[in-house]
Amino acid sequence: MKSYPVLSVQDISCIGQCSLTVALPVLSAMGHECAILPTSLLSSHTAFAHTSICQLEHEIPHIFAAWEKEDLRFGGVYTGYIGSVASVHAVKTIFSRFLIADAPIIVDPVFGDHGKLYRNFDEAYVESVRTLIESADVILPNVTEACFLTNTPYTESTDHETVRMLHEKMRVLGAKSSVITGIHRTDGRIAVSIDDGLCEEATPVLHETQHIDRPSHGAGDVFASIVAGRIFSGRPLVCAAREAADFVCRALKETPDEHWYGLSFEKLLSELIK
Repeated sequence: MKSYPVLSVQDISCIGQCSLTVALPVLSAMGHECAILPTSLLSSHTAFAHTSICQLEHEIPHIFAAWEKEDLRFGGVYTGYIGSVASVHAVKTIFSRFLIADAPIIVDPVFGDHGKLYRNFDEAYVESVRTLIESADVILPNVTEACFLTNTPYTESTDHETVRMLHEKMRVLGAKSSVITGIHRTDGRIAVSIDDGLCEEATPVLHETQHIDRPSHGAGDVFASIVAGRIFSGRPLVCAAREAADFVCRALKETPDEHWYGLSFEKLLSELIK
């Protein structure tokens, strides 16, 4: 049987462990041939005070033309930080032209946190990302992104009813399955909520881990990359999300305080290989 590479579509940040510099090693460690489509080039991720950003949307049509000539197809796609409305439209072209039948589509929205949009994003960008939901098999927003996508006022209080409502609203938008990350519990722990459209569970499954009080830039990218990798291998979403959350917790514990701009996840990659 012919094997197909999986495709990760997101930015390259020259400094800071995030986006493609996370997705490529994680997916490779999990046994996948990982092709990439860079959507933008950043001098560093946007937690740094000074960041240059070069959008690569003008190059994407040329890449697509070359792929068509080679008749290239992918066995799954995972999108992260896309960066512009034009590039979001290009992602939809991938869905319709470059995937084999039944290839998993995993969308990590990556446009905000703590109730605010990241630098350089606005409501028009959120609306463009919203159009990806109906094509996705799994969408992986944090609480902020889930609120923006569903036009729900953001609140720090993420009780069970609020999370359930966010999942339901994403289903109305066309989401088959969703995982909401960054849910802060009243006991100080942190959780992910998993709504698997293929599961018979009547309510979303909550998985809690210890909250590590330190900067967590790139943690969402590590989480999403592991979820994507396991789904590409045919694992159930609940198992994939639990494993990813536990891995991120261990990586945060292993990361020294002076390493504030990302997770020291590399030394743990052998766990994913196992």
